Amino acid sequence: MTDVKIYFSDYFNVDEDTLEEYGAVNISLINDLPLFIDPFLLFNSQDAKYQQIHEDMISYLRFLQVESEQSGSLSAGMMKAWYLFSEVKQTWLGFSLDGNSGRGMGPDFAHGLYTGLNSIFKSFGKETITKAPHMEKLCLISPRVGRDKISDFTTNFAKRFLLEYTEEFAKTYLAANQCRKVTVGRVEFNYRTKAWSAGTYYLPFYDDDFVLLTPKSMLTRDDTFINRNDMLRNLQEIAPSIPDDALRFELNSYFRDVLSKKKKEMSQTDKDRAADALIRTHPELIDYYMRYKENHEEDATSVSKEKVKEVQLLFNEQLSELVALLAKSTTFYATIPDAHDEAKKRVDFLKHIIEDQDGYKIFYINNAPIKRESDLQVMFRLVWFGSPLDVNREVNNGRGPVDYKVSFGKANATLVEFKLASNSKLKNNLAKQVDVYKAASDTKRAIKVIMFFSDEEEKRVFGVLNDLGLSGCPDIVLIDARSDNKPSASNVRIEGKMKIRKIRIKNYKLITDATICVNPDTNIFVGQNDSGKSTILEALAILTSGKLNGYAFERQIKANLFNFEARKAYRTSLADPDNVLSPPTIELEAYCDSTDALYSGSNNYYGEDTAGIRAVVEFNTEYADTYKSMLMRGDIYDIPVEFYSVSYKYFNGGTVSYRFCPIKAAFIDTTRKDYAYIVDRFVADNITTYLSTKEQIDLSTAFRKGRNDFHTNDVVVKLNESVKDHVHIGKKALSIDLKEEDVDEWKSQMSVIVDETPFENVGFGSQNTIKIELALKNSAEQVNMILMEEPENNLSFSNMAQLIKHVEESEGKQVFISTHSSYVANKLNLGNIFLVSNGFVTPFNALSDDTRKYFIKLPGYDTLRLVLAEKAILVEGPTDELILQKAYKDTYHHLPADDGIDIIVVDSLAFKRYCDIAVLLKKKTIVVTDNDGDIVKNIKTKYAEYLATGFLHFFYEKDEALNTIEPSVLFVNSDANGPTKSFRKAISINNSFGDKSADEILAFMTHNKAEWAMRVFESETEIAYPRYIEDAIKEYN
Repeated sequence: MTDVKIYFSDYFNVDEDTLEEYGAVNISLINDLPLFIDPFLLFNSQDAKYQQIHEDMISYLRFLQVESEQSGSLSAGMMKAWYLFSEVKQTWLGFSLDGNSGRGMGPDFAHGLYTGLNSIFKSFGKETITKAPHMEKLCLISPRVGRDKISDFTTNFAKRFLLEYTEEFAKTYLAANQCRKVTVGRVEFNYRTKAWSAGTYYLPFYDDDFVLLTPKSMLTRDDTFINRNDMLRNLQEIAPSIPDDALRFELNSYFRDVLSKKKKEMSQTDKDRAADALIRTHPELIDYYMRYKENHEEDATSVSKEKVKEVQLLFNEQLSELVALLAKSTTFYATIPDAHDEAKKRVDFLKHIIEDQDGYKIFYINNAPIKRESDLQVMFRLVWFGSPLDVNREVNNGRGPVDYKVSFGKANATLVEFKLASNSKLKNNLAKQVDVYKAASDTKRAIKVIMFFSDEEEKRVFGVLNDLGLSGCPDIVLIDARSDNKPSASNVRIEGKMKIRKIRIKNYKLITDATICVNPDTNIFVGQNDSGKSTILEALAILTSGKLNGYAFERQIKANLFNFEARKAYRTSLADPDNVLSPPTIELEAYCDSTDALYSGSNNYYGEDTAGIRAVVEFNTEYADTYKSMLMRGDIYDIPVEFYSVSYKYFNGGTVSYRFCPIKAAFIDTTRKDYAYIVDRFVADNITTYLSTKEQIDLSTAFRKGRNDFHTNDVVVKLNESVKDHVHIGKKALSIDLKEEDVDEWKSQMSVIVDETPFENVGFGSQNTIKIELALKNSAEQVNMILMEEPENNLSFSNMAQLIKHVEESEGKQVFISTHSSYVANKLNLGNIFLVSNGFVTPFNALSDDTRKYFIKLPGYDTLRLVLAEKAILVEGPTDELILQKAYKDTYHHLPADDGIDIIVVDSLAFKRYCDIAVLLKKKTIVVTDNDGDIVKNIKTKYAEYLATGFLHFFYEKDEALNTIEPSVLFVNSDANGPTKSFRKAISINNSFGDKSADEILAFMTHNKAEWAMRVFESETEIAYPRYIEDAIKEYN
């Protein structure tokens, strides 16, 4: 598959999260996104740089005003030098439906601005009603000056900021071959020379032009905050704020006489005309309207932020899903012979994806269908771009434009037009427009695509087609985007996603070179600290998301990410300049259970023709000359990670775009306390789902009011008066207030309350339980892989059992867990364990089914102690453990744990199960057990298969009369006179067994096993030990 590149992140290989963190829009480099800079957002911003842009624009308008008064007329030279501005097309933002070529501001705008400066702007900069001058005032008077002209004018004054903003991003995140130094004209106005000057900048470069990034915080869509339609239709809101009694009376009369009496008779157009007439009579209403908007400034940021989110959701996230579905399920992006046939086929592909593959959801925002036909048209242009077909907008071809001409060569073309069934002019369009284009164009045939979202719209479309005799026309394609007649999306999104069958890790952290064949369902990694468990999970996270610890992996490349041995070898070689090793590479590969051609190839270490992902961290040869020079000077001291790059490729060589990667993973790490994002997402998702945009704005306004009340509180005022009187720093006035916040700060101040207790105040165990469940819930539909780092952290037994239940119920998902918990390992099947030790991985899949099932039913056994133990001794009960501990201490003067020996209590019924584990691990293991009166039956026959392996070493009392540890210990601590004094002392409290008989002492020991053993263990008196116990403790020494 050819990579489908649409966005800045695709063309410049930048992680989307990097742009998000930088605050920039991930623009399309195919077509403008319908966003633009709103000058009011600059005016209203707390950012000094934004305010400066607004001030620069106002200063320039003042300059033009002075010059216009002196000139008397607008000459051609003055117009060209000062009034004409081109669209800053390099932002890729605006209203174009065909690439990024707008019209800029021509003579009409220039004359309108000149006239305005000599009339409505006569008092510009000397406002008495508004807080500040606003350039939008021009569009309030002239209908010909719309949002596009205002935005283009504003963007020209924001150009220098955007150039610097983009340059900083380029220097930080982009490679040298992705950028150029570019001289850009009309960057800054020199008031001394009265001319525009140019500047040189280091910028991203694509398709013979530079590219500009724009911060989301200065953008909106639809219209500027101050706009003509809003003014005409909201005069009633302005009236209460007008101090002029006569004007307020006249305005109220207008509402009563013009609007109320003729409400049923007047169309909206008539109402607008009446309002316009009133404003022309009383132009001061414009200033009152602008003051009204200034007083509701918080709405500007709130509304614009929601609109930008909608654009990102529709044109970035949801459109990417559509491209992914088309690429995976169809040959949409394959080579084609005939434009009409292939255009029709691609329309049919779209129909299939939307109707049958859950693609309809892509055309909904906040559960409501898209309303703008222009959105539909831009989306289809973006989708179509990756195909071999040329897609261009048709203009001035008859009576109006058909959406696009799709062609493959000049003589091989067809028209494609996209319409919403809700379009009131649909019938007229069907009857006339396409035929007109067919008659006036070289295009021979046309395709009409109509999308409907409801039963009512479907009925209307069929009615129109019947009326026009077009029912059944093969070139009219109806797409059913209704949401109420589709199956649930959850199964569709997970279906077909791949699972990993093998992982290869080379030179990453603790792993030198390992290939791990994994299970399709559950995988449990166990091992000591720093054994490599986390290394494996991190490798999986990088392969499936391109991220490490939630941030783009390529931004975190450090020398300590490389395996110690590889790093050491390279650093050692630097001592001999003639034999320096090549800079080492990190290679991560995921081999998947699919041969899907979209992701399959043999570009992997093993040369297998299969689907998979390969991530490589390697030296970028573009820096070879610089590297060699530094080597010659002796300036390289470690792995030169500043010269490294990271690539993510499918095994067919195609670049991985993680927006629609077939493997989606959720990483849950309970070892870290930074789970706020999960809680914040839960809050944000519920706010978006259950509150309308207006209700969200109301909440934001209430939050800001609370902050303002704090600011005006008498105590705060008193505090600041004291600060003002006693603290002086130069001529600056200082005061104390709450920190400034962004428009959505109120959301981050909200949290989850658990049974009336704030989430932050409940215990870490409860926090982890809630966080894990929220993460699993959030990922239920989106992911097919779960990565969990030590999920048992801070969890009680019941919560851990609940967690395991959730994991077990994660149907269809591949799970990878690192753990130290035997309960987790036992419950999720010991056969799924991988023992990780010093970077080497040993699977447990050869464990017998009986043993697996045994521990699943009885998960309380501490199986991982045996797995992780350096040296292990298995004993039947706590009595045996205490006596072996005491015997070891008496012999070597320290406990066995000091020598890495773990004495593990195992119920006699579970001995064989633990023996299975020891054999699988090929681990030397000592077993200390009772003979129970029959050595042949209870030891030699029972454990024959394990004795033959050479890994299990059994130690037991040879005298069958001494059938358990009690009579055996008592026997070696007795002489002709009965139990020795030292043994009596060891098991006595206040000499309680000083005169007891041997039978009485044995009876006590038999009925109080743990008690007598504990007394011996805690006693400073040394006793004698049976020969089999002495032999057992010497086996590891």
